[in-house]
Amino acid sequence: MGLSKEDRVELSFDGEKITVRPLASTDPELFRRNAEQKGHQLKEYRYYDGDVLCTVILADFTAEQICIENKVDEILDTAFGVNETPSWEDFLAFLADRCIPKTRKGLDYYLDAVGVPEYDPVLLVEKTQGRMAEDHKWLEII
Repeated sequence: MGLSKEDRVELSFDGEKITVRPLASTDPELFRRNAEQKGHQLKEYRYYDGDVLCTVILADFTAEQICIENKVDEILDTAFGVNETPSWEDFLAFLADRCIPKTRKGLDYYLDAVGVPEYDPVLLVEKTQGRMAEDHKWLEII
């Protein structure tokens, strides 16, 4: 369409409004520097399979944007598979997939046991490291 990488935008629709914002940088260092210069709340998530670092996720909670860097070539071991430019919604869905299902019976008991006041995948992953019984994948939050 004649647009350079720097001129591209992200469109999102939440059911009520359309949001247009510049695409997040795909360069992790530039993404980090931009977020820090703006005083944004930035968290780094390191996604592991056992002791192998698979993906580094930089999450800007203020701008609701992420930047990823895959550290392995095996697509099935990366956090977002073939999606190399995941959206904020993709990130939240990824975190939710690393949590107990919201519909699980006894959810309130579980939330109380891990010390989370309500179902919030961000908080749950911080408490549980996103560990699941069926795999060896987990998240380190920096």
